[in-house]
Amino acid sequence: MMNKEKTTQTRMGVRRFETVDSDEVNRFIRGIQLREFGCSEKAFPQPELWDIAHFYQSRGDFWVVRLDREVVGTVAILDLGGGVAKLGRLFVHPDHRGAPLYLARNLLKTAETWAADHLIRRICFETTVEPCAAHGFYGKHGYQEVLKSAFPAVFPLCPYPSRYFMKILPGK
Repeated sequence: MMNKEKTTQTRMGVRRFETVDSDEVNRFIRGIQLREFGCSEKAFPQPELWDIAHFYQSRGDFWVVRLDREVVGTVAILDLGGGVAKLGRLFVHPDHRGAPLYLARNLLKTAETWAADHLIRRICFETTVEPCAAHGFYGKHGYQEVLKSAFPAVFPLCPYPSRYFMKILPGK
């Protein structure tokens, strides 16, 4: 297993979350959730967003992308044990999706590299039921939509209707 410092090298402006990012990351993620999915903080509290360093970085990691000092992308991964990780918080500002920066791809690659370096074999996540461009993005990057019953028992399912995706990483 590689050391944590080596797996978090900057990739296309991607860097590890720092506590000073907390308020802006919260505004960024919650803003996208509200505008694009209608998820308010009241209806979908997410207390882990107020303690990212403890919640995510104690058993995984969390990264941000800043352009001109503004957060424009995030991703997180949690080691759930048993070679399974949960991918989450992959958000990119609408003005910076796709070419020429490919921020989502770089964020996803960062999380996948961390997972592989930490002997993760399966990356799983839930996403919205409503069709969106993200579903195609994940498929293009090797994630397969699966039934909820295919998820490992260590994966904590959310109570909201979801679609389920999984990627099997090659073994080392």
